[in-house]
Amino acid sequence: MNNTAAAQRIALPACLLIIVFLVVSSQWLFVYIEPGPLTTREFLIFNTINACVLICYARTCLTDPGRVPQSYGRRNSTTSSDEVTHRNSDPAQRRSETQMLGSSNAPRRWCRKCSAWKPPRAHHCRTCQRCIVKMDHHCMWTANCVSGITLPHFVRFIFYSVLASAYLERLIYTRCEVIYLKRSLPSYFGPSMLQFTILFILIVTNSIVLLGLFLLLCRTLWGLALNMTTIEGWEVDRHETLLRRSRVLSRQSGDPSPLVRQEFPWDIGIWSNICQGMGDTGNVFAWFWPFSATPPVTHALEFEHNCIDDPNLPWPPPDPDRVAAERLVRRRPFHERLQSERDCDDSGEEGWQNSQGERLADFGVDELVDFYDVYEDEDVPLAELLRRD
Repeated sequence: MNNTAAAQRIALPACLLIIVFLVVSSQWLFVYIEPGPLTTREFLIFNTINACVLICYARTCLTDPGRVPQSYGRRNSTTSSDEVTHRNSDPAQRRSETQMLGSSNAPRRWCRKCSAWKPPRAHHCRTCQRCIVKMDHHCMWTANCVSGITLPHFVRFIFYSVLASAYLERLIYTRCEVIYLKRSLPSYFGPSMLQFTILFILIVTNSIVLLGLFLLLCRTLWGLALNMTTIEGWEVDRHETLLRRSRVLSRQSGDPSPLVRQEFPWDIGIWSNICQGMGDTGNVFAWFWPFSATPPVTHALEFEHNCIDDPNLPWPPPDPDRVAAERLVRRRPFHERLQSERDCDDSGEEGWQNSQGERLADFGVDELVDFYDVYEDEDVPLAELLRRD
């Protein structure tokens, strides 16, 4: 845990240092090596992209990832009986409400650390120490959570970073080509040892950054097209693992499998997924504009359900073995689990890893808060249950 905290403290300054180094040192170096300084066109293109990188990075770091409103989960007491009657008599309205969240019988989640209702797709971040709406992961390079609120800024930051690194790679390649063509000339016709060293560091650093960010951009766009966060991708992998285990155990015991496959409920089509992820807008220009408005927190409280399965079913699907033993699991007081050493045991359910060796904790989720007792009402204060009902 201490190593993780130390890495998070130095990650953001390190990221800024890399950006400044690539932008400043490259343009300084190009003045002294052939074919010479950047042309006016190259200078404007390169620095315009870099400005977009810095703007999007600042917004990704400084934008609040979204707080769950205190009123969330409570029935609106101001709704009139006429409005209720109208909704109940309008089939289209009832279907729309079902697609958004399911019915009032859908399981509701209670965060026992925040003492508040938790919206769908929200998770408790152990670094931010609160529930984050539509949490994707906690990014140490931005010292902030990537959520339904900050995701558009994060996507733009990664996109412009890849664009800037690719453009710089082309500029570096042009200089390297000139040096290679003049390799037979005396050394004093080429760059000095200092300039050659800086050029070598630039090539290595920019190539690593370009490759890493390109892979991250592909992974982010894939999740955006499926409307699936990084955490939800882990949940899908876990569900598939539980299904395979359940089938094997059922064949051995001869009993029917207690676990039924559930499809990911928030995939509503590629175009709709991208529009929702980029701030509920189909304006393609706004997707790339660095100053696009930040989505409101209400954008990440309710989500359209694809209705492939019953909207009242919880996501992620609970492990039937854990459901059967939940009474035993909950006998240990919750505050004792929070105070226990988090990294002392990796063998429990919360220690499950996917094929890449990732746990929920690797995405910034507080496992002991978020994993156990998610859909239960026993520890919810009676006053909150009355407000909800």
